[in-house]
Amino acid sequence: MAPKKPIGKRGIRLMLALLGLILMISGLMFLSAASAKMRRKAGRRQLRLMYGGSGVDENLLAFDPTSSAPAVDKKEHVPGEGAASAVVDEAAGATPSSVDTLGTAHAPEGGCSLHSRGADPWPFYKVMKASRGDVREYPAVGWLGDAKNLLTLDDARFRSDFRFYIHDDGVFNTSQVEDCYLRKMGIKRDLSNVDWKLPVFKRMYLAEPAIWPVLRTHALRTWNPEEASLFVVGFSPFLTEGLTCPGFPSSSAKYEAEVVKKLSSNKWYQRKGGFDHMIFFMRFGMKMGAPVKQMLDSGSLVVTTDRLFWNVVKVLPNIFKSNSVVMAPYVTPYYLDTTPPGEPEMQNKHNDTWYFFAGTYSRRFGGRGKLAVLAEHLSQGFVNFTDLRVPKTITPNNGLLQHSHEIVGQAVAGIRRSSVCMSPQGDAVTSGRLFEAMAGGCVPVMIAPKEGAPVELPFPSLIDWDSVALFTDNFDAISKVKDGINVTGRVMEELVGPKASAEAHARLRCMQRQARRVFVKHLSYMQNPLGLTDSILLEVW
Repeated sequence: MAPKKPIGKRGIRLMLALLGLILMISGLMFLSAASAKMRRKAGRRQLRLMYGGSGVDENLLAFDPTSSAPAVDKKEHVPGEGAASAVVDEAAGATPSSVDTLGTAHAPEGGCSLHSRGADPWPFYKVMKASRGDVREYPAVGWLGDAKNLLTLDDARFRSDFRFYIHDDGVFNTSQVEDCYLRKMGIKRDLSNVDWKLPVFKRMYLAEPAIWPVLRTHALRTWNPEEASLFVVGFSPFLTEGLTCPGFPSSSAKYEAEVVKKLSSNKWYQRKGGFDHMIFFMRFGMKMGAPVKQMLDSGSLVVTTDRLFWNVVKVLPNIFKSNSVVMAPYVTPYYLDTTPPGEPEMQNKHNDTWYFFAGTYSRRFGGRGKLAVLAEHLSQGFVNFTDLRVPKTITPNNGLLQHSHEIVGQAVAGIRRSSVCMSPQGDAVTSGRLFEAMAGGCVPVMIAPKEGAPVELPFPSLIDWDSVALFTDNFDAISKVKDGINVTGRVMEELVGPKASAEAHARLRCMQRQARRVFVKHLSYMQNPLGLTDSILLEVW
Protein backbone atom coordinates (compact mmCIF):
# COMPACT_ATOMS: atom_id res chain seq x y z
CA MET A 1 0.00 0.00 0.00
CA ALA A 2 1.38 3.39 -0.96
CA PRO A 3 2.06 5.66 2.01
CA LYS A 4 -0.37 8.65 2.55
CA LYS A 5 0.97 11.95 1.47
CA PRO A 6 1.19 14.53 4.22
CA ILE A 7 -1.20 17.52 3.97
CA GLY A 8 0.67 20.37 2.43
CA LYS A 9 0.49 24.06 3.19
CA ARG A 10 -2.07 24.55 0.44
CA GLY A 11 -4.42 21.99 1.97
CA ILE A 12 -4.11 23.63 5.38
CA ARG A 13 -4.98 27.00 3.89
CA LEU A 14 -8.07 25.53 2.19
CA MET A 15 -9.24 23.93 5.45
CA LEU A 16 -8.73 27.19 7.36
CA ALA A 17 -10.60 29.12 4.66
CA LEU A 18 -13.50 26.63 4.83
CA LEU A 19 -13.61 26.88 8.62
CA GLY A 20 -13.59 30.68 8.40
CA LEU A 21 -16.43 30.61 5.90
CA ILE A 22 -18.47 28.39 8.22
CA LEU A 23 -17.82 30.71 11.18
CA MET A 24 -18.75 33.77 9.10
CA ILE A 25 -22.05 32.23 7.96
CA SER A 26 -22.85 31.22 11.55
CA GLY A 27 -22.06 34.73 12.73
CA LEU A 28 -24.28 36.31 10.09
CA MET A 29 -27.16 34.00 11.04
CA PHE A 30 -26.73 34.92 14.68
CA LEU A 31 -26.62 38.64 13.90
CA SER A 32 -29.70 38.34 11.69
CA ALA A 33 -31.67 36.63 14.46
CA ALA A 34 -30.48 39.18 17.02
CA SER A 35 -31.35 42.05 14.69
CA ALA A 36 -34.86 40.69 14.13
CA LYS A 37 -35.33 40.38 17.87
CA MET A 38 -34.12 43.94 18.38
CA ARG A 39 -36.46 45.22 15.66
CA ARG A 40 -39.40 43.47 17.31
CA LYS A 41 -38.39 44.93 20.65
CA ALA A 42 -37.95 48.41 19.15
CA GLY A 43 -41.31 48.12 17.39
CA ARG A 44 -43.01 47.22 20.65
CA ARG A 45 -41.23 50.08 22.40
CA GLN A 46 -42.38 52.48 19.67
CA LEU A 47 -45.97 51.29 19.99
CA ARG A 48 -45.69 51.57 23.78
CA LEU A 49 -44.62 55.18 23.42
CA MET A 50 -47.21 55.93 20.75
CA TYR A 51 -50.19 54.37 22.40
CA GLY A 52 -50.05 55.28 26.03
CA GLY A 53 -46.85 54.45 27.88
CA SER A 54 -46.57 51.60 30.33
CA GLY A 55 -50.32 51.27 30.74
CA VAL A 56 -50.88 49.76 27.30
CA ASP A 57 -52.53 46.37 27.05
CA GLU A 58 -50.04 43.52 26.41
CA ASN A 59 -51.99 42.49 23.32
CA LEU A 60 -51.13 45.88 21.86
CA LEU A 61 -47.42 45.60 22.67
CA ALA A 62 -47.26 42.26 20.87
CA PHE A 63 -49.02 43.67 17.83
CA ASP A 64 -47.29 43.33 14.49
CA PRO A 65 -49.15 45.34 11.83
CA THR A 66 -47.91 42.97 9.14
CA SER A 67 -49.52 39.93 10.73
CA SER A 68 -52.56 39.30 12.87
CA ALA A 69 -54.09 42.01 15.04
CA PRO A 70 -54.66 41.80 18.79
CA ALA A 71 -58.02 40.45 19.75
CA VAL A 72 -60.36 42.96 21.35
CA ASP A 73 -62.85 41.55 23.79
CA LYS A 74 -66.33 42.42 22.59
CA LYS A 75 -69.65 41.01 23.62
CA GLU A 76 -71.33 39.37 20.69
CA HIS A 77 -74.06 41.51 19.22
CA VAL A 78 -77.23 39.79 20.30
CA PRO A 79 -80.21 41.18 18.40
CA GLY A 80 -83.13 42.21 20.54
CA GLU A 81 -84.41 44.94 22.77
CA GLY A 82 -81.66 46.87 24.48
CA ALA A 83 -78.97 44.95 22.60
CA ALA A 84 -76.89 48.06 22.06
CA SER A 85 -76.82 48.79 25.77
CA ALA A 86 -75.68 45.27 26.61
CA VAL A 87 -72.06 45.90 25.71
CA VAL A 88 -71.80 49.41 27.10
CA ASP A 89 -71.21 49.17 30.82
CA GLU A 90 -68.50 46.54 30.53
CA ALA A 91 -66.81 48.15 27.52
CA ALA A 92 -66.79 51.55 29.21
CA GLY A 93 -65.38 50.19 32.44
CA ALA A 94 -68.51 51.12 34.34
CA THR A 95 -68.21 48.49 37.05
CA PRO A 96 -68.29 49.78 40.64
CA SER A 97 -64.66 48.79 41.22
CA SER A 98 -63.34 50.56 38.14
CA VAL A 99 -65.31 53.69 38.92
CA ASP A 100 -63.91 53.77 42.44
CA THR A 101 -60.33 53.73 41.14
CA LEU A 102 -60.99 56.87 39.13
CA GLY A 103 -61.89 59.07 42.07
CA THR A 104 -65.36 59.74 43.42
CA ALA A 105 -67.86 57.12 42.34
CA HIS A 106 -70.75 59.56 42.01
CA ALA A 107 -71.24 62.70 39.96
CA PRO A 108 -70.80 65.94 41.93
CA GLU A 109 -73.93 67.73 43.07
CA GLY A 110 -75.59 69.24 40.02
CA GLY A 111 -74.09 66.66 37.66
CA CYS A 112 -70.91 66.58 35.59
CA SER A 113 -71.54 69.71 33.56
CA LEU A 114 -69.41 72.69 34.48
CA HIS A 115 -72.34 74.86 33.40
CA SER A 116 -74.31 73.85 36.49
CA ARG A 117 -72.63 76.67 38.42
CA GLY A 118 -74.86 79.27 36.80
CA ALA A 119 -74.46 81.67 33.88
CA ASP A 120 -71.99 80.65 31.19
CA PRO A 121 -68.79 82.73 31.36
CA TRP A 122 -67.89 84.30 28.01
CA PRO A 123 -66.82 82.94 25.54
CA PHE A 124 -68.13 79.53 26.67
CA TYR A 125 -71.68 78.50 25.82
CA LYS A 126 -74.15 75.61 26.09
CA VAL A 127 -75.27 73.59 23.09
CA MET A 128 -78.25 71.74 24.57
CA LYS A 129 -81.56 73.59 24.43
CA ALA A 130 -84.89 72.75 25.99
CA SER A 131 -87.27 70.75 23.84
CA ARG A 132 -91.01 71.35 23.70
CA GLY A 133 -92.82 68.12 24.27
CA ASP A 134 -92.73 65.92 21.20
CA VAL A 135 -92.02 68.76 18.76
CA ARG A 136 -88.84 68.19 16.79
CA GLU A 137 -87.41 71.68 16.94
CA TYR A 138 -84.00 70.82 15.51
CA PRO A 139 -82.78 69.03 13.60
CA ALA A 140 -85.67 68.03 11.35
CA VAL A 141 -84.31 64.49 11.55
CA GLY A 142 -83.89 63.54 15.19
CA TRP A 143 -85.19 64.74 18.51
CA LEU A 144 -83.73 67.71 20.29
CA GLY A 145 -83.41 66.98 23.98
CA ASP A 146 -81.93 68.58 27.03
CA ALA A 147 -80.26 66.70 29.88
CA LYS A 148 -83.64 66.19 31.55
CA ASN A 149 -85.44 64.93 28.48
CA LEU A 150 -83.12 62.58 26.63
CA LEU A 151 -84.23 59.39 24.92
CA THR A 152 -82.56 56.00 25.41
CA LEU A 153 -81.67 53.22 23.01
CA ASP A 154 -84.03 50.81 24.77
CA ASP A 155 -87.02 53.13 24.30
CA ALA A 156 -90.04 50.83 24.16
CA ARG A 157 -91.78 52.82 21.40
CA PHE A 158 -88.68 52.77 19.22
CA ARG A 159 -88.19 49.03 19.66
CA SER A 160 -91.82 48.17 18.99
CA ASP A 161 -92.84 50.68 16.30
CA PHE A 162 -89.77 51.12 14.10
CA ARG A 163 -88.69 48.78 11.29
CA PHE A 164 -86.36 49.30 8.35
CA TYR A 165 -85.85 47.58 5.01
CA ILE A 166 -82.51 47.37 3.12
CA HIS A 167 -82.17 47.67 -0.65
CA ASP A 168 -79.41 45.06 -0.73
CA ASP A 169 -79.57 43.31 -4.08
CA GLY A 170 -77.72 43.81 -7.35
CA VAL A 171 -75.76 47.08 -7.35
CA PHE A 172 -76.94 47.67 -3.77
CA ASN A 173 -75.28 44.50 -2.44
CA THR A 174 -73.53 45.88 0.66
CA SER A 175 -71.60 42.68 1.38
CA GLN A 176 -69.95 42.64 -2.04
CA VAL A 177 -69.06 46.35 -1.95
CA GLU A 178 -67.54 45.99 1.55
CA ASP A 179 -65.54 42.91 0.60
CA CYS A 180 -64.29 44.50 -2.61
CA TYR A 181 -63.16 47.73 -0.90
CA LEU A 182 -61.53 46.06 2.12
CA ARG A 183 -59.72 43.55 -0.09
CA LYS A 184 -58.47 46.25 -2.43
CA MET A 185 -57.14 48.37 0.45
CA GLY A 186 -55.79 45.39 2.46
CA ILE A 187 -57.94 46.26 5.49
CA LYS A 188 -58.99 43.56 7.93
CA ARG A 189 -62.68 42.94 8.47
CA ASP A 190 -62.52 44.19 12.09
CA LEU A 191 -60.65 47.35 10.92
CA SER A 192 -57.80 46.57 13.32
CA ASN A 193 -55.13 47.57 10.78
CA VAL A 194 -56.99 50.54 9.30
CA ASP A 195 -54.52 53.10 10.72
CA TRP A 196 -51.71 51.32 8.87
CA LYS A 197 -53.61 51.14 5.58
CA LEU A 198 -55.40 54.48 5.24
CA PRO A 199 -54.23 58.03 5.95
CA VAL A 200 -56.19 59.83 8.65
CA PHE A 201 -58.17 61.96 6.18
CA LYS A 202 -59.66 58.79 4.66
CA ARG A 203 -59.92 56.61 7.77
CA MET A 204 -62.12 59.28 9.39
CA TYR A 205 -64.94 58.52 6.94
CA LEU A 206 -64.81 54.72 6.76
CA ALA A 207 -68.20 54.16 8.40
CA GLU A 208 -70.02 51.68 6.18
CA PRO A 209 -67.83 48.59 6.84
CA ALA A 210 -68.69 48.95 10.53
CA ILE A 211 -72.38 49.84 10.20
CA TRP A 212 -73.62 47.81 7.25
CA PRO A 213 -72.89 44.38 8.81
CA VAL A 214 -74.89 45.44 11.88
CA LEU A 215 -77.81 46.60 9.75
CA ARG A 216 -77.91 43.29 7.89
CA THR A 217 -78.40 41.30 11.11
CA HIS A 218 -80.31 43.91 13.12
CA ALA A 219 -83.39 42.91 15.11
CA LEU A 220 -85.37 45.84 13.67
CA ARG A 221 -84.71 44.88 10.06
CA THR A 222 -87.76 43.66 8.17
CA TRP A 223 -87.75 41.68 4.95
CA ASN A 224 -91.24 42.95 4.15
CA PRO A 225 -91.16 46.49 2.70
CA GLU A 226 -94.81 46.93 3.66
CA GLU A 227 -93.73 47.02 7.33
CA ALA A 228 -90.86 49.47 6.90
CA SER A 229 -90.87 53.11 7.95
CA LEU A 230 -87.28 53.53 6.68
CA PHE A 231 -85.44 52.17 3.64
CA VAL A 232 -81.64 51.91 3.75
CA VAL A 233 -79.92 52.21 0.36
CA GLY A 234 -76.84 50.03 -0.07
CA PHE A 235 -74.86 52.64 -1.97
CA SER A 236 -71.76 54.51 -0.77
CA PRO A 237 -70.12 57.23 -2.89
CA PHE A 238 -66.99 56.91 -0.71
CA LEU A 239 -66.50 53.14 -0.98
CA THR A 240 -67.37 52.93 -4.66
CA GLU A 241 -65.27 55.88 -5.87
CA GLY A 242 -62.99 54.46 -8.55
CA LEU A 243 -63.78 50.92 -7.39
CA THR A 244 -64.32 48.08 -9.83
CA CYS A 245 -65.68 44.83 -8.43
CA PRO A 246 -66.61 41.50 -10.05
CA GLY A 247 -70.25 41.53 -11.09
CA PHE A 248 -70.54 45.33 -10.84
CA PRO A 249 -70.41 47.99 -13.57
CA SER A 250 -66.90 48.69 -14.86
CA SER A 251 -66.73 52.40 -14.00
CA SER A 252 -68.06 54.87 -11.41
CA ALA A 253 -70.22 56.57 -14.03
CA LYS A 254 -71.82 53.27 -15.11
CA TYR A 255 -72.22 52.25 -11.47
CA GLU A 256 -74.04 55.48 -10.61
CA ALA A 257 -76.23 55.18 -13.71
CA GLU A 258 -77.29 51.71 -12.62
CA VAL A 259 -78.03 52.97 -9.10
CA VAL A 260 -80.26 55.75 -10.47
CA LYS A 261 -82.02 53.37 -12.83
CA LYS A 262 -82.76 50.74 -10.18
CA LEU A 263 -83.76 53.13 -7.44
CA SER A 264 -85.86 55.58 -9.41
CA SER A 265 -87.92 52.73 -10.87
CA ASN A 266 -88.46 51.08 -7.48
CA LYS A 267 -92.06 51.42 -6.31
CA TRP A 268 -91.06 51.93 -2.68
CA TYR A 269 -88.78 54.79 -3.64
CA GLN A 270 -91.49 56.27 -5.84
CA ARG A 271 -94.07 56.03 -3.06
CA LYS A 272 -92.66 59.07 -1.19
CA GLY A 273 -90.13 60.35 -3.67
CA GLY A 274 -87.24 58.93 -1.65
CA PHE A 275 -88.15 60.90 1.47
CA ASP A 276 -88.08 57.73 3.61
CA HIS A 277 -84.84 56.42 2.04
CA MET A 278 -81.47 56.81 3.79
CA ILE A 279 -77.99 56.85 2.26
CA PHE A 280 -74.51 57.21 3.75
CA PHE A 281 -72.63 60.19 2.33
CA MET A 282 -69.74 60.41 4.77
CA ARG A 283 -66.75 62.03 3.11
CA PHE A 284 -66.56 65.66 2.05
CA GLY A 285 -66.24 66.71 -1.57
CA MET A 286 -67.19 63.36 -3.11
CA LYS A 287 -67.73 63.74 -6.84
CA MET A 288 -71.01 62.39 -8.13
CA GLY A 289 -72.58 62.56 -11.54
CA ALA A 290 -75.55 64.85 -12.07
CA PRO A 291 -78.18 62.06 -12.25
CA VAL A 292 -77.34 60.45 -8.90
CA LYS A 293 -76.83 63.85 -7.25
CA GLN A 294 -80.22 65.04 -8.48
CA MET A 295 -81.89 61.85 -7.29
CA LEU A 296 -80.41 62.11 -3.79
CA ASP A 297 -81.08 65.82 -3.52
CA SER A 298 -84.76 65.32 -4.27
CA GLY A 299 -85.48 64.34 -0.69
CA SER A 300 -83.47 61.39 0.64
CA LEU A 301 -82.19 61.21 4.20
CA VAL A 302 -78.42 61.59 4.34
CA VAL A 303 -76.08 60.26 7.03
CA THR A 304 -72.96 62.41 7.08
CA THR A 305 -70.28 64.02 9.26
CA ASP A 306 -70.85 67.64 8.25
CA ARG A 307 -73.85 69.64 7.16
CA LEU A 308 -72.31 73.11 6.89
CA PHE A 309 -69.25 72.68 4.67
CA TRP A 310 -68.90 70.38 1.65
CA ASN A 311 -70.96 67.31 2.38
CA VAL A 312 -74.41 68.77 2.28
CA VAL A 313 -74.62 72.51 1.80
CA LYS A 314 -72.36 72.45 -1.28
CA VAL A 315 -73.22 69.12 -2.87
CA LEU A 316 -76.83 68.53 -1.81
CA PRO A 317 -78.31 72.01 -1.21
CA ASN A 318 -81.94 70.91 -1.09
CA ILE A 319 -81.15 68.30 1.54
CA PHE A 320 -79.42 71.03 3.53
CA LYS A 321 -82.42 73.36 3.29
CA SER A 322 -84.86 70.65 4.33
CA ASN A 323 -82.58 69.46 7.20
CA SER A 324 -82.94 65.86 6.03
CA VAL A 325 -79.61 65.10 7.66
CA VAL A 326 -78.47 62.65 10.32
CA MET A 327 -75.13 63.63 11.86
CA ALA A 328 -72.67 60.79 12.51
CA PRO A 329 -69.29 60.86 14.27
CA TYR A 330 -65.96 60.59 12.51
CA VAL A 331 -64.14 57.25 12.78
CA THR A 332 -61.47 57.34 15.50
CA PRO A 333 -58.11 55.50 15.47
CA TYR A 334 -58.40 51.81 16.28
CA TYR A 335 -56.44 51.92 19.55
CA LEU A 336 -58.44 54.82 20.95
CA ASP A 337 -61.75 53.24 20.00
CA THR A 338 -60.91 49.81 21.41
CA THR A 339 -59.39 50.83 24.74
CA PRO A 340 -59.91 47.78 26.99
CA PRO A 341 -62.49 47.80 29.82
CA GLY A 342 -61.41 49.53 33.01
CA GLU A 343 -60.32 52.80 31.37
CA PRO A 344 -56.60 52.42 32.18
CA GLU A 345 -55.80 55.73 30.51
CA MET A 346 -57.92 57.50 33.12
CA GLN A 347 -55.34 56.57 35.74
CA ASN A 348 -52.36 57.74 33.68
CA LYS A 349 -53.02 61.44 33.20
CA HIS A 350 -49.89 63.59 33.37
CA ASN A 351 -49.62 67.18 34.52
CA ASP A 352 -47.02 68.08 31.90
CA THR A 353 -49.64 67.52 29.21
CA TRP A 354 -52.76 68.68 31.04
CA TYR A 355 -53.81 70.69 27.98
CA PHE A 356 -53.25 68.91 24.66
CA PHE A 357 -53.46 69.62 20.96
CA ALA A 358 -51.79 67.93 17.98
CA GLY A 359 -52.46 69.05 14.43
CA THR A 360 -51.78 71.79 11.97
CA TYR A 361 -52.21 75.38 13.11
CA SER A 362 -53.00 76.44 9.56
CA ARG A 363 -56.64 76.01 8.54
CA ARG A 364 -58.88 78.15 6.39
CA PHE A 365 -61.49 78.81 9.10
CA GLY A 366 -61.60 79.66 12.78
CA GLY A 367 -58.18 81.27 13.35
CA ARG A 368 -56.69 78.05 14.70
CA GLY A 369 -53.18 79.53 14.73
CA LYS A 370 -54.24 81.51 17.80
CA LEU A 371 -53.82 78.30 19.81
CA ALA A 372 -50.17 79.28 20.22
CA VAL A 373 -51.29 82.58 21.79
CA LEU A 374 -53.81 80.82 24.03
CA ALA A 375 -51.04 78.56 25.32
CA GLU A 376 -49.30 81.64 26.75
CA HIS A 377 -52.33 82.32 28.95
CA LEU A 378 -52.56 78.80 30.39
CA SER A 379 -50.55 77.32 33.26
CA GLN A 380 -46.97 77.10 32.06
CA GLY A 381 -45.52 73.60 32.18
CA PHE A 382 -48.97 72.06 31.72
CA VAL A 383 -49.44 72.68 27.99
CA ASN A 384 -48.55 70.33 25.13
CA PHE A 385 -49.58 71.94 21.82
CA THR A 386 -47.84 70.63 18.69
CA ASP A 387 -48.14 71.91 15.13
CA LEU A 388 -48.23 68.69 13.08
CA ARG A 389 -49.04 68.51 9.40
CA VAL A 390 -50.42 65.26 7.96
CA PRO A 391 -49.17 64.85 4.37
CA LYS A 392 -51.93 64.96 1.78
CA THR A 393 -50.10 63.40 -1.18
CA ILE A 394 -49.95 59.86 0.19
CA THR A 395 -49.44 56.74 -1.89
CA PRO A 396 -48.59 53.21 -0.70
CA ASN A 397 -45.03 53.54 -2.01
CA ASN A 398 -43.85 57.04 -1.12
CA GLY A 399 -43.37 56.43 2.61
CA LEU A 400 -45.83 59.11 3.68
CA LEU A 401 -48.46 56.62 4.88
CA GLN A 402 -46.02 55.51 7.60
CA HIS A 403 -45.45 59.16 8.48
CA SER A 404 -49.21 59.70 8.72
CA HIS A 405 -49.49 56.70 11.04
CA GLU A 406 -46.71 58.01 13.27
CA ILE A 407 -48.55 61.34 13.61
CA VAL A 408 -51.71 59.48 14.60
CA GLY A 409 -49.67 57.52 17.15
CA GLN A 410 -48.31 60.70 18.72
CA ALA A 411 -51.83 62.11 18.97
CA VAL A 412 -53.19 58.92 20.55
CA ALA A 413 -50.47 58.90 23.21
CA GLY A 414 -51.00 62.59 23.96
CA ILE A 415 -54.77 62.24 24.31
CA ARG A 416 -54.45 59.36 26.74
CA ARG A 417 -52.03 61.32 28.93
CA SER A 418 -54.03 64.56 28.93
CA SER A 419 -56.98 65.93 30.86
CA VAL A 420 -58.25 68.67 28.50
CA CYS A 421 -57.98 68.34 24.71
CA MET A 422 -58.44 71.24 22.29
CA SER A 423 -60.80 70.53 19.40
CA PRO A 424 -60.78 73.60 17.14
CA GLN A 425 -62.92 73.57 14.03
CA GLY A 426 -61.34 72.25 10.87
CA ASP A 427 -62.73 72.82 7.42
CA ALA A 428 -66.00 71.77 9.02
CA VAL A 429 -67.30 73.04 12.36
CA THR A 430 -66.46 69.77 14.07
CA SER A 431 -63.33 67.68 13.69
CA GLY A 432 -62.27 64.16 14.52
CA ARG A 433 -60.49 65.47 17.65
CA LEU A 434 -63.82 65.84 19.45
CA PHE A 435 -64.47 62.09 19.32
CA GLU A 436 -60.82 61.10 19.75
CA ALA A 437 -60.68 63.09 23.00
CA MET A 438 -63.83 61.40 24.31
CA ALA A 439 -62.46 57.97 23.40
CA GLY A 440 -59.29 58.71 25.38
CA GLY A 441 -61.06 60.05 28.47
CA CYS A 442 -59.92 63.62 27.77
CA VAL A 443 -62.48 66.43 28.08
CA PRO A 444 -62.74 68.10 24.66
CA VAL A 445 -62.92 71.87 24.30
CA MET A 446 -64.72 72.40 21.01
CA ILE A 447 -63.65 75.78 19.62
CA ALA A 448 -66.32 76.59 17.04
CA PRO A 449 -68.94 79.25 16.29
CA LYS A 450 -71.95 79.00 18.57
CA GLU A 451 -74.39 79.17 15.67
CA GLY A 452 -72.76 76.13 14.07
CA ALA A 453 -71.67 73.78 16.83
CA PRO A 454 -75.10 72.72 18.16
CA VAL A 455 -76.28 71.61 14.73
CA GLU A 456 -73.15 69.62 13.89
CA LEU A 457 -73.15 67.31 16.93
CA PRO A 458 -74.39 63.73 16.51
CA PHE A 459 -77.40 62.31 18.33
CA PRO A 460 -78.77 65.36 20.22
CA SER A 461 -81.68 63.28 21.48
CA LEU A 462 -79.37 60.79 23.20
CA ILE A 463 -76.28 62.72 24.38
CA ASP A 464 -76.11 65.60 26.85
CA TRP A 465 -73.15 67.24 25.15
CA ASP A 466 -72.70 69.85 27.87
CA SER A 467 -71.88 67.08 30.34
CA VAL A 468 -69.01 65.65 28.26
CA ALA A 469 -67.44 68.67 26.54
CA LEU A 470 -66.87 72.39 26.76
CA PHE A 471 -67.80 74.74 23.93
CA THR A 472 -66.28 78.11 23.19
CA ASP A 473 -66.52 80.48 20.26
CA ASN A 474 -63.80 80.27 17.62
CA PHE A 475 -60.70 82.44 17.63
CA ASP A 476 -61.98 84.68 14.84
CA ALA A 477 -64.79 85.83 17.15
CA ILE A 478 -62.73 85.82 20.34
CA SER A 479 -59.98 87.96 18.79
CA LYS A 480 -62.48 90.72 17.99
CA VAL A 481 -62.98 91.33 21.72
CA LYS A 482 -60.35 93.28 23.66
CA ASP A 483 -58.13 90.83 25.58
CA GLY A 484 -60.39 88.07 24.26
CA ILE A 485 -57.76 85.31 24.22
CA ASN A 486 -56.45 86.38 27.62
CA VAL A 487 -59.97 86.14 29.08
CA THR A 488 -60.53 82.78 27.39
CA GLY A 489 -57.38 81.39 28.98
CA ARG A 490 -58.28 82.75 32.40
CA VAL A 491 -61.81 81.30 32.31
CA MET A 492 -60.51 77.94 31.05
CA GLU A 493 -58.07 77.84 33.95
CA GLU A 494 -60.93 78.46 36.41
CA LEU A 495 -63.14 75.79 34.84
CA VAL A 496 -60.74 72.94 34.07
CA GLY A 497 -57.20 74.11 34.79
CA PRO A 498 -54.60 72.28 36.90
CA LYS A 499 -54.89 74.92 39.63
CA ALA A 500 -58.69 75.12 39.64
CA SER A 501 -60.76 74.40 42.74
CA ALA A 502 -61.36 70.92 44.15
CA GLU A 503 -64.99 71.18 43.04
CA ALA A 504 -63.92 72.02 39.48
CA HIS A 505 -61.52 69.06 39.45
CA ALA A 506 -64.28 66.75 40.67
CA ARG A 507 -66.49 67.88 37.80
CA LEU A 508 -63.61 67.54 35.34
CA ARG A 509 -62.95 63.92 36.35
CA CYS A 510 -66.68 63.24 36.17
CA MET A 511 -66.77 64.66 32.64
CA GLN A 512 -63.79 62.51 31.64
CA ARG A 513 -65.51 59.32 32.75
CA GLN A 514 -68.81 60.37 31.22
CA ALA A 515 -67.15 61.29 27.90
CA ARG A 516 -65.58 57.84 27.64
CA ARG A 517 -68.86 56.08 28.44
CA VAL A 518 -70.87 58.17 26.00
CA PHE A 519 -68.29 57.43 23.32
CA VAL A 520 -68.51 53.67 23.84
CA LYS A 521 -72.29 53.72 24.01
CA HIS A 522 -73.05 55.88 20.98
CA LEU A 523 -69.94 56.83 18.97
CA SER A 524 -67.72 53.72 18.68
CA TYR A 525 -67.42 52.17 15.21
CA MET A 526 -65.14 49.34 16.34
CA GLN A 527 -65.97 48.48 19.95
CA ASN A 528 -69.75 48.98 19.81
CA PRO A 529 -70.99 49.40 16.22
CA LEU A 530 -74.43 48.17 17.32
CA GLY A 531 -74.82 51.08 19.72
CA LEU A 532 -73.70 53.53 17.05
CA THR A 533 -76.10 52.03 14.51
CA ASP A 534 -78.98 52.10 16.98
CA SER A 535 -78.22 55.75 17.67
CA ILE A 536 -78.50 56.58 13.97
CA LEU A 537 -81.76 54.64 13.64
CA LEU A 538 -83.28 56.27 16.70
CA GLU A 539 -82.54 59.75 15.35
CA VAL A 540 -84.30 58.80 12.11
CA TRP A 541 -87.25 57.38 14.03
